[in-house]
Amino acid sequence: MLKQTRILRWRQLAPIIGCSRMTVARMEKTGTFPKRIRVGSGSVGWLEHEVEDWLAQRMANRVEDERETNNDDYDDSMDGDNASALASAGWGTDEDYGGGCDRL
Repeated sequence: MLKQTRILRWRQLAPIIGCSRMTVARMEKTGTFPKRIRVGSGSVGWLEHEVEDWLAQRMANRVEDERETNNDDYDDSMDGDNASALASAGWGTDEDYGGGCDRL
């Protein structure tokens, strides 16, 4: 198995996963991404097969999520006027800020 093990450096990993270094570090810390291995005194890498397994799991979760949320019903809960949406978010309305458009 070790003969087929490949270590991905950051330049190879970044385009595969599309995340920043900080995001990868956070995911490693929480255990949601494979941990890096020390390759040399100042270099690290990730085992390719672990990254592939992580990516496969993410894709499997996406398919499951799409099955659960695939609903053709239109959700009109977000429809309505902007004033009520702003007020419910605690932002007030345009008139509260003197930004009404009916003034000349």
